[in-house]
Amino acid sequence: MTAIAYSIGFGVALTLAVAIAEYQLGKQKAAIWWGLACWILAGAGLANTLLARSEHRLTPNASTENTGANVLVSGLEAQTAAQLRPFLSVSAIEMHNFQVGNELTVIVRFQNDGRAPASDVKAVGKLDIAPIGAFVDMRYDGLDVGGSTGTIGSGKAMEIVLFGPPAMSRKIFAGLHKGMHQMVAHGRVTYRSQYIMGSGQDEMRFCHQFDPETRGMVACRPLLSQSDEKKK
Repeated sequence: MTAIAYSIGFGVALTLAVAIAEYQLGKQKAAIWWGLACWILAGAGLANTLLARSEHRLTPNASTENTGANVLVSGLEAQTAAQLRPFLSVSAIEMHNFQVGNELTVIVRFQNDGRAPASDVKAVGKLDIAPIGAFVDMRYDGLDVGGSTGTIGSGKAMEIVLFGPPAMSRKIFAGLHKGMHQMVAHGRVTYRSQYIMGSGQDEMRFCHQFDPETRGMVACRPLLSQSDEKKK
């Protein structure tokens, strides 16, 4: 750590501590001035780090130092990315044609609650109806049915449509309402963004099951498939 970086880091810590102390004492004006001084020092640390990086690129054998200013810059970059990155979540789930003899469809709608657009969005899912306790396979590799792709802007939504059997039988319909059968709508949504740290990609899994008491779809805990369990 260089003397300049050490001094700046010490100054940031000192001014921040004084600002917090002044605020706790009710001296808001003094706290604002000390806080301003802290931000000025932080900016000086950022400028010092950028200058050091530029000199490093110009010097073939320059050593890489993990200075306090570098840590500060990395923290600011991570904080900025966390504030800007997209976040996808399920906003609604609807059942249609849930009657004997009809083809049941379940619409899962998810939206982007983050500030940046989610690009290369790919959603796949399944609608499984089986006796209670039956294994639910949640593997989606190579699944094209019900898949969709696109970009979701901030505050925008996208939906995926899952299809049940061509004609709902009276036996299964009664079994669902009596708790003898289970109906699970589940899937996976992957998306990309430059603000997602690491690989630049994230995924969201959803799982909703039919509740005979409310006669609606409620959130369930996504079960791991056998192949996923082997990976753990």
